[in-house]
Amino acid sequence: MMNFSRFALRSNIARGFATSAINNGAKVAVLGAAGGIGQPLSLLLKNNPLVSELNLYDVANCPGVAADLGHINTPA
Repeated sequence: MMNFSRFALRSNIARGFATSAINNGAKVAVLGAAGGIGQPLSLLLKNNPLVSELNLYDVANCPGVAADLGHINTPA
């Protein structure tokens, strides 16, 4: 009985570490998001499943880029 509980405990711990490592996504910041390279780069990053959070920065306002990205249904 004691051996079974140790085995069950070990398998649950290993499983917990495996799932927590997979669920961690990358937080990405795009500097110059309103520019000619920043716009398509932001669209590509938005579609990437490894990105969990996408932040856009530029000296000029970039509400158009944010609106375009808002129409893509992804977790980021």
